[in-house]
Formats: sequence, structure tokens, C-alpha cells
Amino acid sequence: MAVQASIDLVEVNVIKSVFSIDGKHFTVQTSANVSLDRSGTPWLPPGVVVAMTTEQDLELDAPVDPAALSGAEQARDLLHSWYPQLHTPSVVAPVISTSDREGGGVGCFFSGGLDAFYSVLKNRAEITHLILVHGFDIDPRRPKPYERISAGAREVAAEMGVELIEIRTDLQFLHTRHGNNWGSTAHGAALAHVALLLSPHLRKVIVAASGSYDTGNMTPHGSHPDLDPLWSSGNLEIVQDGTDANRIDKAEAIKDSDLAMRHLRVCNLNWDGDYNCGKCEKCIRTMINLYIAGGLERCETLPHTIPIERMNRMHVTSGAFPFAKENLDAMRARGIHDAELEAALQRILDRTPREQRILEYRWLLLEVAPRVPRVLIGLLVQRLRTIRADRSSHSAQH
Repeated sequence: MAVQASIDLVEVNVIKSVFSIDGKHFTVQTSANVSLDRSGTPWLPPGVVVAMTTEQDLELDAPVDPAALSGAEQARDLLHSWYPQLHTPSVVAPVISTSDREGGGVGCFFSGGLDAFYSVLKNRAEITHLILVHGFDIDPRRPKPYERISAGAREVAAEMGVELIEIRTDLQFLHTRHGNNWGSTAHGAALAHVALLLSPHLRKVIVAASGSYDTGNMTPHGSHPDLDPLWSSGNLEIVQDGTDANRIDKAEAIKDSDLAMRHLRVCNLNWDGDYNCGKCEKCIRTMINLYIAGGLERCETLPHTIPIERMNRMHVTSGAFPFAKENLDAMRARGIHDAELEAALQRILDRTPREQRILEYRWLLLEVAPRVPRVLIGLLVQRLRTIRADRSSHSAQH
């Protein structure tokens, strides 16, 4: 059995692929406000990750760049070394000769977040394009939040004097339907898919790092400085930027930028169409970053008061615990004496697994359920149980 991907150029700026998996067909479509690469190369990263999860090989009907094919096989091997339970598929695709380099621009993925603004400002001299994706942290079925985010990104691009490339894709649905964990395995491959589609315009794409070496949180992840460059092609280089700085360092670097302080956007919930809700873990985490760096009061897009009581009952995913520790350590290292905030961060770090589960289900019941249809809540709860069962099984094997 093999995952088969059939690529179709719908229009010069719209491309889709039909994935045949276990006898069923799944269509993924990606569009942009610019022309897109029409080869099979951009479909290698998501195809490899899906094939690894479904324990099948991968077959593409469109020709691929030989450097990208070799890199995809290396990326596959690296992911397998991190997650041995994943399959190591063979990849079958026609190979094309590497053409002369097409685009000459330098792009940077830009969500408007802390990591993105840090990399954009740091590399401002060479960046020619910002890349905004509707369909990764923003559900493509929710146009209202995206409209405001897009307007903000256009203002940033105009003030910087660069071009904004806007991408719309439903690729994430392919991964969620086939067991891929978006954070641990699929995120970087999805970014690479978009970057490779833009090779007619760009020679390099910068991915803003979410981790840093100095805080010790560079654990295996779907987007990682060792992994992302492996998805490059002969025409386009993918690099990760920002591993030299933790989130407090980044907050310190952007706090004096009027551009960043007017447009910083870190929330990926946007329940009520808000730019930043100011209540979720990521919003509060960033507020604390800016507070430690001395820039919270300059930020126009986040509240200036950290909601301590909210922190005590806030759902925090396992992946966010290192950021709570990072903030607590930074406060102590810098001699910031705020007993109430320090105690709130320590209580988060001291939570038991049982307390975590209670807060997780409380969040689902009181905050998610009123906004999402019941059937989706059922699917989400089922998915959480499956993830826990997989983790328990994995732990038992070790």
C-alpha cells in the first residue's frame, strides 16, 4: 500500500493535490495572491509525514527536485530517530533536472507573533516578502479573525516597504485526519510546503524559531533547526532563525519598535474575533515576557495588567510548561520582585496530572463548548483520549 498524491494546477495561483489513502481520497488545496510552483516538490514534505503516520510508502505523479527528494529522505530519517514508532516510507516520484534559480527574494513567515516580529526586525535588511498563512493557526473556515490579521500584516508590510504574500490552505485537515500531531511532526512540513510553492519568487525562506538553545527547550519538534533546512530544494533554501534568543530576549528586542507594539498578535484562539483575547495561555505568557522586559505598557494589542486569578485556573498544555519556567527563571535572574506573579507561575509548574486534567476539561466545558458545536467537542474529547492512550502505551514500552 502507498499514499498516492496526484497534483493538479487549477490556476496559476491555485494548486491542489488529491491524496489516496487506504482507498479514500482527500483533496488539499493551496492558493495565493502570487503564482505557485507547479511541480511535485512542494508536496514532498506533507506527503512524507502522512506516509510515516499511515505506515505506507509515498508515490507522487508529478516530478520533484532531486535535492528536495534527498532532503526529504533525510528529514524522514531524522523524524524516525525522534519518533521510532513512525514508519520510514520509500518515496517514488519522477525526478526533474534542477533548473536555474528562479526567485531572488527572501521571505519570512509572519504571523504577527513575538517570534515572527523578532526574526523580521532582525533580518529586516534582507527580507523582501512577508508570508501570511490562513489555515495554520487560523482556521480557514473562520474568515472574520483572518480579515483583521491580514489588514494588520498589510500595514506592517507597507511600512517596511516589502511585499505581503497571502496563502490560504486546508492542508492541516489532511494531517489531523491521519493521526499527525501538528506540533510534534507536521508543522514544519506544512511550512515547507508553502515555502517551496513560492520558489518562483523566493530563493530563501526564514522560519521563526519558537525555541532557544539557552533555555534547553530545543526538544524534537515538527519545526526544528535541524529539521526545517532538510526540506529545502535546489532552488529554495529554508532556514530557521531565532534560536539564539529566548522569549524574554525577543520581547526585549522588539519592545522599542513602534511597528511591533502596534501590531503584535500572539493569540491563536480569537474566539470573538479579537486580535488578542488577553485571556489564553499564549496571550498571558507574552504579557509576562513583555512585563519582564519592561515593555508591556508600550504594547497596544495586549492588556497591561496580568490576570493572576485567571492564571490560577488557566488550562496550560504540556508544551507550554517550559515557557512558564522560562518566565519564572527570568524574573528571579533579573531580580524582579513580584510575589503574586511568581507564586502564580510556581503554582502552574507544581500542578499534578490530576489538576491538569480537571483544568483541561473545565476549559473544554466552559470555554470551548459554548463556541463550538457539540459534535466537534465530542471529536475533540475522543482525540484527547486517543493521544493519552498512545502516550501511556509508549511509556509502557519504555
